[in-house]
Formats: sequence, structure tokens, C-alpha cells
Amino acid sequence: MLQIPDVQAETDKTATLTINNPAETEYDWFADSLGTTLIHSGTTFSTAVPQTTTYYVGDHNKFSGYIGMKKIDISKSYTRTPAESMKFQVFRTLTIDSLSLFLVNAQTIVIDILAENQSTTVFTKSYGECAAGDQRLSINATLEPGIYYMSAKNSTGTLRHSYEADANVAFPYTVAGVMSILGSNTPWIDAKPWYMYFYNWKISSGNTCALTPATTTIPKT
Repeated sequence: MLQIPDVQAETDKTATLTINNPAETEYDWFADSLGTTLIHSGTTFSTAVPQTTTYYVGDHNKFSGYIGMKKIDISKSYTRTPAESMKFQVFRTLTIDSLSLFLVNAQTIVIDILAENQSTTVFTKSYGECAAGDQRLSINATLEPGIYYMSAKNSTGTLRHSYEADANVAFPYTVAGVMSILGSNTPWIDAKPWYMYFYNWKISSGNTCALTPATTTIPKT
């Protein structure tokens, strides 16, 4: 939670609001609680105060949304033991919150995230006995900027993936300045192209909490 002390000011005199605990170099200041009217960016905000006024502050770099193919079209998919990984790039610190897979059979799913060298595991999580069909999995993996590979090769069954007949297979899938899904770790699969296993990634970056209010007060006389 941002700490922004309220300040008192004289009518039409300049007052300065300051974020006491900034974690980023830039914040956005808004005239409304929904964040639709941007009036300033920075860790401080100075303004002439005509009356007691509340402003609202949020992380300039926040993002919460989805990336990748949304869902699988069964009629345009193959089944495969998941030996391949998906390659992706992280541009700023973020969390992969969740994603979807389509299981051909009941199995234990193991998700591994590998570093660029594909030998260092930076995250792993196992999911008991999962039923066949579309499964949404909570990931909660926080990653620093870099190249990574998402793998399910240690799972115990087979998965579905999209192939080139599906027009929605179109790399890269990119959220500018946040993340890009680039393809796989296998050149001949990228040449087709196939989309491997991991769908509708939910990702978040920065402070995605509600905007913080900050008030300049004109004392009653």
C-alpha cells in the first residue's frame, strides 16, 4: 500500500503530495478513483488547490491480463507426450498467475520453468491427479526479465496442442513491455507452426491494487 500523507494548503496556493514509500520510479496520478483522467506522473505531485480535493495514485507499470492463445480447438489439435517446451521472454518482473492445459487422460501434471540455458529449473510445481479435459492451473511463478522455457515433460500423460490448421496460431503473442510468447524449443515445430500445450496465460506485473487516495485539504476558517 502506498503511503501518501494528506496535506493542508491555502486556497489557490500550491501544495505538494509525496509518496513516502515508492517502489517504482514513476507513478500515475488521476483526478478520479477509476483512473480515467491522468493528470501527472511521478513520485510527487504539486498543484494549486482551489478547494479540498482528493487525487488517486497508481503504479505506472501495472498490468494484469492474458497472453497466448485463448483456448484449444479440438478439431485442429493433436495429442502428444509433452517433450517440448514453450519459449517466452519476460521484459520486466512479473508473475504468471495461471494457465490452461487440455489433458487427454487423467494424470499428474508437473510444470517446470527453465532458464535460458534450458538446464536450470527456476520454478516447479506438481498437481496431483488431474482429470482429463480442460484444466485451469494456478501457477504463481514470479520471474525477473529474461528468456525462459515452460515445460510439462515430467507429467505422467499426454496433452493436446494446436497445429497449423488453426488460424489463431500466430507467434509471437506479446504484451508490449511485459512479456512475449515466442514459440517452442524445437525448430521444426516453430516452422509449421504448432502451439504447444499452454493456453490463456494470466500474468500480472507491478502493483495491481486499487488506486491510493491522497487529499489536499483547505482548512475551514
